[in-house]
Amino acid sequence: MSNNPVLIHSLEPRVVVVNNGPLKGAEHDSMTTLLSTPGIETIWQIHRNVQKGSPMNGDLRYIANQESDCKAEFLSATVQPDGTFSVKIGSTGLQKQYGR
Repeated sequence: MSNNPVLIHSLEPRVVVVNNGPLKGAEHDSMTTLLSTPGIETIWQIHRNVQKGSPMNGDLRYIANQESDCKAEFLSATVQPDGTFSVKIGSTGLQKQYGR
């Protein structure tokens, strides 16, 4: 039930990390739920979804691996004692800061 809209909406997530592969995960129903959830600031994905049918992806800037034959980029999160945090693509990629 990971894509149950009532569950996801009630959790009120601000940031989501989708742990997917190019052909696995980030299913249509799950992504539809995430993309329609109020309050989500960013949806980060490990891979761009290239499944046949109707693949859905978040903003391409926040996808660590754009191609199926990828460089195995990773996402890292850093949390500070004051509650602020950041998410970053790989060791030199895009980073975004989040307040409390």
